[in-house]
Amino acid sequence: PECIPLKYQCNFYDDCKDKSDELLCGTCDFESGICGWREDEAAHFEWVRHQGSTLSWETGPISDHTTGNAGGHYIYVEASTQGKGDHARLMSPEFPSSGPQCQMQFWYHMYGADVGTFRVLLNNKTLLWNLTGDQGNQWTLGKVDVGLQGDFFLVMEAEMKEGFQGDIAIDDISFVNCDIGADGEYNGPSDITFEDMYRVFSHLSQYEHQDDTYWVIGQGKWDWYSNKPQADHTYKNTSGHFYEVLHTPLPNDYYHEPEPSTLYLPWMKTLSRHCSMRFYYFLNGWNSGDLEIGTLDSLSADAVYTMKISGAQGSSWQEG
Repeated sequence: PECIPLKYQCNFYDDCKDKSDELLCGTCDFESGICGWREDEAAHFEWVRHQGSTLSWETGPISDHTTGNAGGHYIYVEASTQGKGDHARLMSPEFPSSGPQCQMQFWYHMYGADVGTFRVLLNNKTLLWNLTGDQGNQWTLGKVDVGLQGDFFLVMEAEMKEGFQGDIAIDDISFVNCDIGADGEYNGPSDITFEDMYRVFSHLSQYEHQDDTYWVIGQGKWDWYSNKPQADHTYKNTSGHFYEVLHTPLPNDYYHEPEPSTLYLPWMKTLSRHCSMRFYYFLNGWNSGDLEIGTLDSLSADAVYTMKISGAQGSSWQEG
C-alpha cells in the first residue's frame, strides 16, 4: 500500500487504517491463501493447503479449525510420501519489530502413531517451540513467545518419522500483543537504539517543529559544512542510525535564528523515584544551539526541564 513505507509494513499495527498494510503479514485462517507465508525451497518437501481429511487413515484432521467442517482450509504435511528425517519449512514474512510481550498463537493437529516433530524457529536458527509425537485427534492451541525482536522472521518446521501415520496440520495463526506500542505507551527494555527499534521513535513520537527546523532519522556521513556525526554511537559506522535536528533556512533568511523543535518520547506509565535516562548526544559547530531534556506531565501538559547543554561540545559523542 502507498499509505506507508515498505519498512513499516508487517509491524503488527494498522497504519493505513484499512488493514491493507497488514494483509499479507502472517495472520491466517488459510481460507483465501497462505497470507504471506512462503515455502523454504531448500526443504525436502512442502506444506499443502487442504480441505477435509488427509490421504492416510488414523492420522490428520477431518476438518479445519476455523469452520469446523470439511469445507474449511488448513495447511498440513503428508507423511505417507516422505522419509525419516525429511523436513518441510514454512517461512513468515519479515517483520521490522515486535514488542516485548509478542506471542504467536496457532492451532495444531498432531495425530497418528508415526507423528514426528513440529518446531517454530526464529530466523531459521533459534528454537522457540518444539513438540514431538502423537498429541491426540483434536486441534490444540499452541503459543510461542516471540518477545522483543527487530528485523526477524519465523519458521514453522515439520520433521518426519518413518511411517505413514504422521500427518501434522496447522490452522488459524495469529499474533498477540506484538505491536511495539502504537498507542504511544512503551513498557519495553531500558536500552533502546535507533536500529531494530527506531520505529518506537519515528512512528510513535510526535514532535512540534517550525517550517525550517525538524527532527529526522539520520546516518553518519562526512562533509565539511554540516558538522554532523560521521558515524552513529551504536555501531560506530555509517550504517547505524540516530535522530538529528535539521535546520533549513528559509529563502533570503540565513541570519534568522531557528525556532526550537521538540521531540516527545513514548509515554512511560510508571517510573521509579531513582529512575534515570542515559543517552549520547552530539553537538558540534560554531552555531550549535541548546539541547534541553525534561519531563512532561500527562495531565497538565507542563514541561519540567532538568538538563540543558549549550554550544559546541566537540566532534565526538558525549554521554548524557
